[in-house]
Amino acid sequence: MALADFDEAIKLNAEDTETLSTRALLRMETGDMFGALLDVEKAVKLEPENPQMYVNRASIFFLIKEYRIFVKQIENKARELGGKVFKPCQL
Repeated sequence: MALADFDEAIKLNAEDTETLSTRALLRMETGDMFGALLDVEKAVKLEPENPQMYVNRASIFFLIKEYRIFVKQIENKARELGGKVFKPCQL
């Protein structure tokens, strides 16, 4: 499927998190990190209980070399889930 096909599918069902996530991955592959982040943010809002959405979002921050945001995303979600967060290194 081409990006245009995903655009059309999202027009038909803007709340399909699987399609949003897949389009985000395709956008990442084509270098459109801003567009990918928009898709992932929408997917997180629609399906906040799905851990894959958070992994996808953190991955984008890692790929654009926003390492502090990447680590903060992981720490925040771990805290929200009740986990203890250890800092293995300082960025």
